[in-house]
Amino acid sequence: MKNGRFLYEGNAADLGADGRAAFGRRNAFPGGGRETERKRKKAGGAGEGGTECGQPFITDALPRRKTAGTEAAEDTAAADTASTEDTASTEDAGDKTYTVGICQLVQHEALDAATQGFKDALTEALGDKVTFDEQNAQGDSNTCSTIINSFVSNNVDLILANATPALQAAAAGTNEIPILGTSVTEYGVALEISDFAGTVGGNISGTSDLQTSC
Repeated sequence: MKNGRFLYEGNAADLGADGRAAFGRRNAFPGGGRETERKRKKAGGAGEGGTECGQPFITDALPRRKTAGTEAAEDTAAADTASTEDTASTEDAGDKTYTVGICQLVQHEALDAATQGFKDALTEALGDKVTFDEQNAQGDSNTCSTIINSFVSNNVDLILANATPALQAAAAGTNEIPILGTSVTEYGVALEISDFAGTVGGNISGTSDLQTSC
């Protein structure tokens, strides 16, 4: 018996009728008789996909063994694809431009200086890749809300909220677009944060003009 099959190298006639029957059932294929062998030969013929010389039946549905060359080629193709994607991502980042919405409560020397300093710093860092949509609410908090809503509709990349009413309108208008506040004395009071510890969190950050004693 070898690999689940009974092998007989002598003359089948010497086995007798019962022996020949058993020989035919067991020696052709594991688990099948001569009829199974004939069906498999008829279905596949010799070579891959059929049977030859009593070898097990092989079909294209079985997984094929990968050679070292095939695996190396697949690895190279995957590396090339990743490299192409990384290059495209870098190029996209280099070509990206930014739109910043600025909502200033009212025209005032201190507020004007804060807005200008902010614009100068971003322009120095990003050059012509940043543009500003600067709006003045003329001292009206309701106008601040209207300005902020327009920024949200236009999907700006960043909002500068200059003065407390502008910050409050921005906080109410979006929790996704990053917001920077300036000319704000107390963020905890402005945003009604009872346990304010110095940072707002979420999408809001900024600077405070609160003076502290040393």
